[in-house]
Amino acid sequence: MTRSNDRSPSPSPSPSPSSTETERFERVAADFDRLVQEVPAEHWAATSPCEGWSAREVLSHVADTERDLLVRMGFD
Repeated sequence: MTRSNDRSPSPSPSPSPSSTETERFERVAADFDRLVQEVPAEHWAATSPCEGWSAREVLSHVADTERDLLVRMGFD
């Protein structure tokens, strides 16, 4: 039985990322960008391990997902 004054804690807002987290994200993003730039153009049409997706489509999905996440976190 639940007492009427029992309440679930409300979710707290996401904290702003620290400079260390931001720096780590920037390093990882730069490494990812470097790897993407190294892929020869003719390989982007190749099939990926994701059934029905090309390498280009997987990259687009990853980029869109990261962009959406950053927007939700308050980055423009």
